[in-house]
Amino acid sequence: MSTASGTAALLLDTKPAPDHVRFIICAVSAAVYGVGILALLIAFYNHKYPLLKAKHLPLLTISHIGAIMWNVGFLHASNFLVLPASIDYCALWDVWIQWVLGVMLLSGVLILRLYSLYRVFVQRKSATTKELGVVSAYYYAPIIACAVVFTALPRFGASYNPVARKCKVDPVYHGTAFGFVLIALMGLGWLTYKLRGIRRSFNEFKELRIGFFLVLLVFSVNALLVMTRLSQSLLSRYILAALNVLAGNLYFWLTLGRPLYGCLFRRQYYLNKFL
Repeated sequence: MSTASGTAALLLDTKPAPDHVRFIICAVSAAVYGVGILALLIAFYNHKYPLLKAKHLPLLTISHIGAIMWNVGFLHASNFLVLPASIDYCALWDVWIQWVLGVMLLSGVLILRLYSLYRVFVQRKSATTKELGVVSAYYYAPIIACAVVFTALPRFGASYNPVARKCKVDPVYHGTAFGFVLIALMGLGWLTYKLRGIRRSFNEFKELRIGFFLVLLVFSVNALLVMTRLSQSLLSRYILAALNVLAGNLYFWLTLGRPLYGCLFRRQYYLNKFL
């Protein structure tokens, strides 16, 4: 009973995180994403290595930027990253940085990357820059339109609560945001399945399948905690902080990890497997 009571108390505890815990969370997040930036710099330096060249490094870089924005927006919205001068700009952090430039940018780049492979290897057609631009426009237009509406009408989006000294997010925005993320995940899952039969050197189906189901799990936990208001508790915010870092880095390392390792430590061996 005491354990159950303790867990229930943690789930109901909405007090701010201690300063040292906030520092640790921000420092660990910065270190994790910093390692990703370093990996990208090394990959670009060795961009002529065929395994790295095949990974669409510019798109992977944009996806990593999206993951960083997602994490920064979440940390600020959850009061782990406290910036007093900007605390009342809720729409900026919750809607634009965390959602539009964060999770939706990350998802959009992944969809675009897989779609380009789908066009070439499954449909046997070229993936032109113009076509990819049109796909990007169709993807982002409704997202930006919703973000503009939520910014103009903060009572339906994110607004500052001066009494609680934190942002209040309306269920309408939460439902819309999670709806778009779910649609993006469905697109990722469909493309991942369609790409299962392409040539081995480009076939990331196994890795992406693992990544897709883990990201789906993270999304489900996020949705459950947020929509039931349990995300306001301190324990839930700790869980979400860990899961968001996991989701934001999963595809990145599943995509870049092996070719980068091969480039640095077993260059010829992995090159022979690729060819």
